[in-house]
Amino acid sequence: MAKKQPSLALLIGLVLICAAPIAAEPLTALLGAVDVEVAGIRAALRDPVEQQASGLRVVRGELRGREVLVACTGVGKVNAAMTTTLLLEQFAPSELIFTGIAGALAPDLRPGDVVIGTTAVVHDFVALHPDTVVTWAPQNPADGERFPLFLPADARLCDLAHLAARTSAAGAAAGGRPEASPGPPARIVAGAIATGDAFVAARSKRQEIRARLGADAVEMEGAAIAQICHARRTPWLLIRGISDRADALASEEIEANFERAASNAARLAMDVVALLGSAPAAPAPVEDAAPREDAVGDACAPREN
Repeated sequence: MAKKQPSLALLIGLVLICAAPIAAEPLTALLGAVDVEVAGIRAALRDPVEQQASGLRVVRGELRGREVLVACTGVGKVNAAMTTTLLLEQFAPSELIFTGIAGALAPDLRPGDVVIGTTAVVHDFVALHPDTVVTWAPQNPADGERFPLFLPADARLCDLAHLAARTSAAGAAAGGRPEASPGPPARIVAGAIATGDAFVAARSKRQEIRARLGADAVEMEGAAIAQICHARRTPWLLIRGISDRADALASEEIEANFERAASNAARLAMDVVALLGSAPAAPAPVEDAAPREDAVGDACAPREN
């Protein structure tokens, strides 16, 4: 009796099954502009492995139950966009969290406070008229469509950051400052973050950006990263520690507050990663957490101007 030969369809199906890629473990990208902004995160990694990505130093390892990669983008929008694009192409992370320092635009923010960036906006992509400044939304070169002027952060990451602020070590630090940290207690609030290729160290410019955009903090990378992630449909979140008040004393304040501001932001970023690693589903509502009212803002809505 002749053996029955497998059908062509069956053989093709087996080949396709064998060739199908195995689902990769979730990977979170944690970026900062400069080394001090991510040094604490790198030091917390288990089994770190250093890699090169087109010359860029990338460190991979486990952080609180989650596979992560840590890298520095360099300062400025172009560096941030270039590095983000490279990392998304080569590593395809599940989400990206950017952590670092920023100057305060909101008058109630103080050095050491942390802003969860629910939106990001480029403040220097503008038309300069004799009597006014008009802010433009960048255009996507792929399809010609305008990006949102205020790019929205991923809702789930905002929820996790809000939950971390209320229940984690970062939230505890906001309610009562670490003993080693000088100054008044820090707060964790939500707000809009403005990005531009300028170090803002003038009260008049701080007030102008605040009046024009209603942003709460200003820095030099976040909206560029947000724009790339938005185009690539990669969830993103900005977490910024306030280092200065973006006025004439900004340089001196940064020198005094850089490490504290960077550490507070990085601590919250790591707490978000811990929640990602332990709770892949959307978090439960956090209304019952009952934090101090002045310590944690609404992480899913912009702050009032």
